[in-house]
Amino acid sequence: MNKILNITSFIMLILLLLYILINYNALPRTVPIHYDLYNHPDGWGDRNSLFAIPLVGLMIWFLMYSLYKYYPKLIKLDINLRGEQPTKKAIKTHITFVVILNFEITLFIFLMGVMDIYNIKGGSIHLGIFQFIAFAIVIGVTLIWLVVIDYKNKRK
Repeated sequence: MNKILNITSFIMLILLLLYILINYNALPRTVPIHYDLYNHPDGWGDRNSLFAIPLVGLMIWFLMYSLYKYYPKLIKLDINLRGEQPTKKAIKTHITFVVILNFEITLFIFLMGVMDIYNIKGGSIHLGIFQFIAFAIVIGVTLIWLVVIDYKNKRK
């Protein structure tokens, strides 16, 4: 499951980049790059600035993927510093948490980027503050899931 989520999240960012490239010539030279809570544009920039969305997403993805890939080595370093040995189940849970968190962040970036391009081209998808509340709830549920699983692992 971890590999599938990592690959899927990476593909979403590539698809977002391709979506921007495909629609690039149809976009006006000046585009909204920031919106207020009521989804009114309050920041403007060159259409080239839209490439920052997938690029920032790729940087976050690579950072989280590196954490996923090298987590066991980081745990060994932590064991040497604190002297505590986490269980294999706890390590596996933490790695899965990193992958799920990476997927959720990437999905949010992908949806926001697609929605921005769609709206710039004349569409009308306006979620306003709801999109950030939904994102916070999803991340919050994921964090609660990790805490509950960790608590169960420590009780065994």
